[in-house]
Amino acid sequence: MIEKFKPRVQRKFVGGYRPKLDGPDKASGRAQYADDLTLKSRFPDMLFAKILRSPYPSARIKKFDKSKAEALPGVVAVMTYLDPEFTSLKLTNAGWTDCVDTVTWDRMMFPFRDRRVLGEYACWVGDEMGIAVAAETEDIADRALKLIDIEWETRPFVLDPIEAMGKDAPLVHPDL
Repeated sequence: MIEKFKPRVQRKFVGGYRPKLDGPDKASGRAQYADDLTLKSRFPDMLFAKILRSPYPSARIKKFDKSKAEALPGVVAVMTYLDPEFTSLKLTNAGWTDCVDTVTWDRMMFPFRDRRVLGEYACWVGDEMGIAVAAETEDIADRALKLIDIEWETRPFVLDPIEAMGKDAPLVHPDL
């Protein structure tokens, strides 16, 4: 339903109107958004990263072969949880995509640290884990991840919260 235009009522104190500072830029198309800042045309050497996501609710990477991915033209690096750049990092309480700001190890909000950055274990379907690819385009990074041969060890899991509290329920982090 289309309503008739109602002009704004001028108010002196409460409920007044302020002009949008970025309104003219947004209306004219000059405003800068995140996608504008990461355009390949502005940064020709920019790489795209993709991280392996777990297809299982609870799993571990037993072994993998990344040689096909590394041979794909346009792939710059394939990094894994076995690389010293990641094994040397201390445990964290924040993953890369779990909506918690990753802070330095000594300034964490929670007393527990249960996650490795790019670790070999997954705790839910879609959990980032184990392997990251850097490539010249997003499509190449996607293709490279699909070329990695992975042998998975699936672990027991429960989906019901009441069942998860049982004494025989599988632990999310058995090593803690």
